[in-house]
Amino acid sequence: MAWYKSKRGWVSTALAVLFLILDRWGQLTSARDIYRLAIAVWPGWSRVAPAIPWVFLGLAFIFFELERRKSNRPASHDTSTLRGRTLKLRDDIQAFWDSAPPGDDRYTGVTRTEDILRWDGNGERIAKLHYGYGLRFSENLWKLFYEFGERNAGVIGLEAILKRPIKNEEFYKLLVAKLTDLAEVPEAK
Repeated sequence: MAWYKSKRGWVSTALAVLFLILDRWGQLTSARDIYRLAIAVWPGWSRVAPAIPWVFLGLAFIFFELERRKSNRPASHDTSTLRGRTLKLRDDIQAFWDSAPPGDDRYTGVTRTEDILRWDGNGERIAKLHYGYGLRFSENLWKLFYEFGERNAGVIGLEAILKRPIKNEEFYKLLVAKLTDLAEVPEAK
């Protein structure tokens, strides 16, 4: 929506113009009568009246600015479409990845004992990324994978990414890039 489509802004502008005409020029007979009546009822009107158009004009500028700022906000993704769900999931994953605790969590070795993965190093960041993925995104990503697969659209490489045993920085880089690519796949008609 464009900034100039603010109804409140246009109403405030119209009121400002009306009061400007009433106060400054008073050329219309009815306007002069209204002005004289207002002064007779409330003598302080003559001191307040000159400020009214400028107040409404200021309000108009405020309303136009609010509308302009509202229109500059990025639109949320339409989750009723496959593209929208893909982009929303990509954005959620990127936000999660960015919010993980800082650190240089290089793993030097991975061992699998009774289906439990272990890695050497302090691992706070990699643990958050690895287990947070399973907790927050795994199910939705597999659903997305199967939905794209059902449409025979661009899933080459996604399964290999999703099956990686360690969900680290490289995994997230590949995943976000693949989801960005998948979002560009045209919707089935």
